[in-house]
Amino acid sequence: MGSTISNCCQLDREGISPYQKSYLHPDNSRTSSKRLGMDGGKKHVRFVENKKSTAELRPSCDDSPQRGNFSRMAGPSSPTKNCTNNGCEDGTVTFQPPTSELNPSFIKHVKDIRSIFVFDKKIGDGKFGTVFLAHPKNDLKAQVAIKLIPQESFSHRIEKELLLLKSIKHRNVIRYISAYKDNKYYYIITEHCEGGELFKKIVDQGCLDELEACNIISQLLKTIKFLHDNEICHRDLKPENILFKRKGDNRIKLIDFGLSKQLKKGEIMLKKLGTPYYLAPEVLEERYGKEVDLWSLGVVTYVVLCGYPPFYGEDAKELFSNIYYVNYDFAEEDWCFISDEAKDFISKLLVKNPQERLSIDQALKHPWILSNITEPESSVRHELTSNHSDVHPCDKKVLDVTTEAFSKSSECATLDSYERSLVELF
Repeated sequence: MGSTISNCCQLDREGISPYQKSYLHPDNSRTSSKRLGMDGGKKHVRFVENKKSTAELRPSCDDSPQRGNFSRMAGPSSPTKNCTNNGCEDGTVTFQPPTSELNPSFIKHVKDIRSIFVFDKKIGDGKFGTVFLAHPKNDLKAQVAIKLIPQESFSHRIEKELLLLKSIKHRNVIRYISAYKDNKYYYIITEHCEGGELFKKIVDQGCLDELEACNIISQLLKTIKFLHDNEICHRDLKPENILFKRKGDNRIKLIDFGLSKQLKKGEIMLKKLGTPYYLAPEVLEERYGKEVDLWSLGVVTYVVLCGYPPFYGEDAKELFSNIYYVNYDFAEEDWCFISDEAKDFISKLLVKNPQERLSIDQALKHPWILSNITEPESSVRHELTSNHSDVHPCDKKVLDVTTEAFSKSSECATLDSYERSLVELF
């Protein structure tokens, strides 16, 4: 099951098979048939493990050649700073570990939510709730996103995500504000991000220039470091889960913690979870750690620089085989204008053995990151005081896919059978 909380500022989306080569692209001098947008800007779906399925996702062979296995770069770790609960504008962060037992006491009971907030307009509909753009009654300029979830739809998983999101305060993570309930609904209030998705930006532009791409990846690296330092693995890093706080502003916000996991020290994850294009090889082997986020970051970097993913296939078996064998390249027609440092950065992240992959600290010290680093454009206004007329719809449709559809016996899952297996989450 996917997230129902932290994606409340996203665009509505349609489901597609994640195995189409055609991807995103408007009119651009660097044109490729694989680019995101050649399919109308449709988005990637993710899957969760079907506990009843015994289908194997990995290829039948036991070993595979490795590509991109470059020497690792060393770099000292940088300490995590603290900030006040309402701060974090200067890049500092804080984390309060959630309690081991779920406790909904932080969800306040209210007789009428409209005594606190004015609902301006509906900006999204979903299976588990409706999202509204709203503002506090005492502040006409402060925009927030409010998700209404019927009580019968408020699950243990949603509560876990909410508890985790509540514990995180970081300038590049979607900000939880509060939660309320009455006799019919739960109301989840988060900041509203009007800048739209990184995915949409790639659709519109075809790809990003290196300076802009590096700026975004650098912010994402620092966010991942914060999460990993606090033993949190995101497990679903992709352009759809990266928002821009404001229009014309490159400050990002990471969203959708529905698949995230708070780990115990040294804990190994076993479930097959994530979005197919961005899965690390070790996820297919059902034994992995936080290093999967670094692999996904490598895929995201590849996508933002050329407009399509490094791994794809006509069906599930081909896609996962290409991931498992680390079978990708830098096509000359699309990568001739990209620096060797950028390619090296990607190559050192897309390494099959997670122990030989760049660590988060090494990635932060990579020459491509250090040579292009700039501070994102950002206003000094309070996060809730921006007031723009254009509002993006939210609460996109995320699709869950069971592993049964990916592989049965020795046969490849067909596109039709895969699409029939999609189940709308919202």
